[in-house]
Amino acid sequence: MDKNLNLLLEALLPEGILYYFELTDASQTDTEISIYLEEKNIAPAEHQH
Repeated sequence: MDKNLNLLLEALLPEGILYYFELTDASQTDTEISIYLEEKNIAPAEHQH
């Protein structure tokens, strides 16, 4: 992902969300911006063993 886009997303989205989700798509209209995220397959620390 572009470094500048990543910085923008980190500023707009809740803190830490990009650790668990990956940007898959984005679109823009005259009145809105849609950001599409896909959940990463990361198990919680207590379930990794």
